[in-house]
Amino acid sequence: MGSAKLETSIKEYFSPVLRGQGFKGSGRTFRRLLEGWLHVINFQVSMSGGQFAVNLAIHPIVVTDVRGRNADHKTMLEYDCEFRIRMSDSEEDKWWDYGSSQESMNIAVMDTVKVFQEKGEKFFQRFAGQNSELLTLTVSDFELGNFRKFGFMTTDVRAAFVLAKFYRATGRLSEAQSFAKYALANIGRGVSLQKELENICNFI
Repeated sequence: MGSAKLETSIKEYFSPVLRGQGFKGSGRTFRRLLEGWLHVINFQVSMSGGQFAVNLAIHPIVVTDVRGRNADHKTMLEYDCEFRIRMSDSEEDKWWDYGSSQESMNIAVMDTVKVFQEKGEKFFQRFAGQNSELLTLTVSDFELGNFRKFGFMTTDVRAAFVLAKFYRATGRLSEAQSFAKYALANIGRGVSLQKELENICNFI
């Protein structure tokens, strides 16, 4: 659409802020490994043009990615991560509008910088290291629907499965078994996870 280039505006206005926070990357995707958790930022352009969104993702580096591959903090993309959310300055889904001029794109990207500084970085800090809020969750929290308050684009069963894998990888087998049992009890049609969950329950 016109001559507006998203990457040009990102490089000028957003990239310096991200690098100051320890992120690396270029183009539309940036990554940071912080205390064992991968943080990813990705700009997604609407297929119809004229808008873009900013996706935030986190992933425990000891857990395989969504396709079952070893997590690589240098190459993983936002959609490879288990926990994803769209950056917004409200509770609503957020898309930034831009016109045909580079100036309009600059204005849109500068606004994303503001939202990132006010909301995005705080979001990431909630999910880093042993203080990650995900690691405060219990099976009871899932049963009560408390996981959903985070707004991640995943299901309770999938999240419990990931936590089970995390605890198995870090040697906390009792917690791993508890989350795996919850996921198995609520798996529904997610039979593709069943074998690995059964293995976790059996500490294999």
